[in-house]
Amino acid sequence: MNAAALIFPLLAAYAAHAQSPVSQEELKRQLERRLSFFPFWMRLYFAASAVYVGWLGPTLVLGRWRRFSALDEVEAEDCLGRLQRDGRLFIRGPFLGIKSLLLACCYGSPEFLKTIGYRAGAKSHA
Repeated sequence: MNAAALIFPLLAAYAAHAQSPVSQEELKRQLERRLSFFPFWMRLYFAASAVYVGWLGPTLVLGRWRRFSALDEVEAEDCLGRLQRDGRLFIRGPFLGIKSLLLACCYGSPEFLKTIGYRAGAKSHA
């Protein structure tokens, strides 16, 4: 199993939580593209972070021994919100790494860039 396969489920869940307009296929393509630029140790860090947040995140912030993928929509929203606000760096650090990777994937997507009004090649005249 490669790093993208470990990271994608959590990344897709957070993208849905953030109401990202990027399709699942485009997100997966961007993730694989972004990870190809990283050295092995960094891909390993992101994969380990995804497993850590996906398996232990709900336990640490909600007090429930369940995988993130097994949470219902309301619990998942609550878990993501708490992960983002948690003051303990060993919890928030890996989550913010995954969130940063999601933002990099979204900003690499043409459909996302259209959504925020960015036009490549547009020249502005002052």
